[in-house]
Amino acid sequence: MELIQIDGLIAITTQEPDTFKLEWLSNLFQNRDFWIAISIITLVALLKYYSSTRKSLLFLQPGDRDYIKKNNHQTLTISAISVLISFSVPLWLNLSISKESTGAQILQSLLTVSGGLVLLLTFMENRRKNDIDELKNLDESIQKLHTNRHERNTKSIELMFSSNTPAAVSAVYSLCNIADEWANEATNSENENEHNSHKEAQSIINVLCTYIREYGKEQENPPQQEIYNKLVCKTILEELSNRLNIIDKGYSKWNDYKINLKGTTFTFPIELEKIGNTNNIDISECTFKDNLRITIAADKNSDTDSNETGSRVLSLEGCVFNSSVSIGGHVCAEISEINLQNTHFKEKSRLKVCDLSFKNSPSPSTSEPSTHSIYIHGTQPHEMVFSDLSDAAIVVGQKYDSRDPNNSGAIQYTTIQGNILIEQCDDTSFEIPDRHTFNGEINIFCSRKNINEIKMNDCILKKKVIIKAANIKEMGFIDTRFNRGLDIDCSEKIETLTACNATFYINGSISHQGVDLINSKSKVTIKAKYITLL
Repeated sequence: MELIQIDGLIAITTQEPDTFKLEWLSNLFQNRDFWIAISIITLVALLKYYSSTRKSLLFLQPGDRDYIKKNNHQTLTISAISVLISFSVPLWLNLSISKESTGAQILQSLLTVSGGLVLLLTFMENRRKNDIDELKNLDESIQKLHTNRHERNTKSIELMFSSNTPAAVSAVYSLCNIADEWANEATNSENENEHNSHKEAQSIINVLCTYIREYGKEQENPPQQEIYNKLVCKTILEELSNRLNIIDKGYSKWNDYKINLKGTTFTFPIELEKIGNTNNIDISECTFKDNLRITIAADKNSDTDSNETGSRVLSLEGCVFNSSVSIGGHVCAEISEINLQNTHFKEKSRLKVCDLSFKNSPSPSTSEPSTHSIYIHGTQPHEMVFSDLSDAAIVVGQKYDSRDPNNSGAIQYTTIQGNILIEQCDDTSFEIPDRHTFNGEINIFCSRKNINEIKMNDCILKKKVIIKAANIKEMGFIDTRFNRGLDIDCSEKIETLTACNATFYINGSISHQGVDLINSKSKVTIKAKYITLL
């Protein structure tokens, strides 16, 4: 029994409380404002919940395992919200959801969509769980693979340092293959895995280089041991050369790794073919008992606006050469500098530099533009040949300011042996620094090319100098003495020729009277369409 007051009258109703509550709730659920309020509260709560997390459920990666495990309940939550929204939309639109009404049809459609969404989310959740299991299995297999590599690595190093020659050679191949695996993994990995794989590959390369440095040099060992050491060293160098070759070979990119062979004595011919990153190869202070041949590959970034490699420098500083040295380029190869400072060439040795284009890049040591691209001083070879170069700045002999840093002016003439041949080099400069005596011939044959500058100031040139070019921008022979004459054949023009106080000895003898450049007895021949004479 329940009393109800209507218009001041008290009525007695026999309606049961539960029936009344059910009717009240039914009326409430059909109230549009109620559902709008519930929807707004739900939406605000949902946004607040997701804003507190940094990851979205729909964009989780398989590797986000901890997050997935902590948020498995989200599928159920989203499903419930979808159903709630399905009921809310018809009421927002003030539509009835009674049978066969428009609101009921909309509700049925939304419930169907919600059901599909639930199935999709369930599928995604199962897929993520499967991905977690797959990643776990993958991690275990990778761990086993790395363990296997370390075991192979340790065993191969032991064999390489053993006295069993066939086993040692086989160990070299094995170590190189293991390094390939690490290098390939570093290329295909990211972040920490890439760093670790790179370190593993570098450590193997360091072991190989250490063997060459220690066992490649001549030692007082039994002849059989010497043969064994040489064979293993040659095998290592062949494998290094194969992997540094970025044109022909299909090996991993070892150009990103440091090759430290500094101070090694090589008793057999060395060939490094089509190498890319010359900055990572340290062969300074080495002794080469036999021939050395280096071919530089074209820069892979030369066609792009951003040059990742920057300056490419090949340093042979402080090396000793008993035989021939050949440095060349492969199809439009470009380099910044070839450093041959303080090098020592034995008698009858030969240097050839060819087929290279030089770019004016900042020096790695000073970060300023270099004034030379080929710099050689020390004990020069019997013959120097520079062929088919472009934009090269060749300096033969130590610069004056390096010999006299205090500008005392007391520097004596330094003797340079050997002959120099420069042929078909375009936009090239050549210089013999002040206070040098050059005992060989100088032949510059660039009849179809342009020469930027030829400078031989305050020098003594014992043999004849011949220069042929299409155009010559500048020549300087200030205070220079020519013992055998000077021939210049320029098919176009000489922009500037400076020969102040230059002396030309008659018949090549300093015991005879010297004459100036403009003199019928000077043995100077100059041919050009146009000359500016200073």
